[in-house]
Amino acid sequence: MNILISTFGVRGDIQPYLALAVGLKRAGHHVTLATSERFTGWIEAFGINSHPTRFDMQADMQTPEAQAIIKGRNLIRQLRLLRAAMSKSPEAQESTWAAIQHAELVIQSPTGCGALEAASVLGKPAVFAVPVPFAPTAAFPSFFLGQMRFSLGPGYNRITHWLTQQILWSSIGAPMTKHLRQKLGLHPWRSYREMLAYGRSR
Repeated sequence: MNILISTFGVRGDIQPYLALAVGLKRAGHHVTLATSERFTGWIEAFGINSHPTRFDMQADMQTPEAQAIIKGRNLIRQLRLLRAAMSKSPEAQESTWAAIQHAELVIQSPTGCGALEAASVLGKPAVFAVPVPFAPTAAFPSFFLGQMRFSLGPGYNRITHWLTQQILWSSIGAPMTKHLRQKLGLHPWRSYREMLAYGRSR
């Protein structure tokens, strides 16, 4: 099967999907990883085809100004930095969409694009893959709380998932999906919840 994996971000965002690509290749599939061109040599060293774009979030995160914000404790400034970096992604969205035309299956990360659009517009199977617990649950609090991760009970746990998904959507999800959906004449997603609900219905 010809599989395209779409993911962007810094190296830590790419590495789990490169591991997935290697596993899929060993299972006999032809896999392409659509991501920033800075990772092309690294990806191809594992025998995985790369579909590179000029969108380079890691470069934005490595500037002195960005590093100062990352090392600081101002969450609002950090989220604004992330959203500003992701707002530069329209070219990457269009390039990924071009590569999707040749795929038989599309796998998308939370920082990727195109999978559910491929499902709705092209009728291709699509998967939304997350390397950490992401679906809201009462069993435990959100993984994204980091050092602040502790449980005060089922209701609290669910609230942490809702809150972190809202924050991540504003800073990552919306900028990474809006341009492509408008280009294809589709209504923009309003949240990860809406996006994931649609994916489960396919």
